[in-house]
Amino acid sequence: QTAPKETVVVVVSATDILVDGRKVAAVADVIDARGDVIAPLKAELDVLSGREVIRQENASQAKRLTIMGDKDIPYRLLRKVMATAARADFSDVSFAVTRKAVKT
Repeated sequence: QTAPKETVVVVVSATDILVDGRKVAAVADVIDARGDVIAPLKAELDVLSGREVIRQENASQAKRLTIMGDKDIPYRLLRKVMATAARADFSDVSFAVTRKAVKT
């Protein structure tokens, strides 16, 4: 195993979209909205992408984003999240799947 890279984490649950643990939008409000950009998500990502990098060698890490969710996320919602990340200049996007709890 390798240690995870530092990234901005966007969690897409059945009800909410969170950025680094903070709710930015409700899925019900954005899934059927027109257009590919989720405005509140873009606003939050713009703030995060605008942070000044202190050490120049960390500049490439500032634009890393991980989208986390489960396999039941509708593709149209995932596409909107990815399009919004691209519009906010996050060029290094990774995906992570949440694991279901194992019953013992």
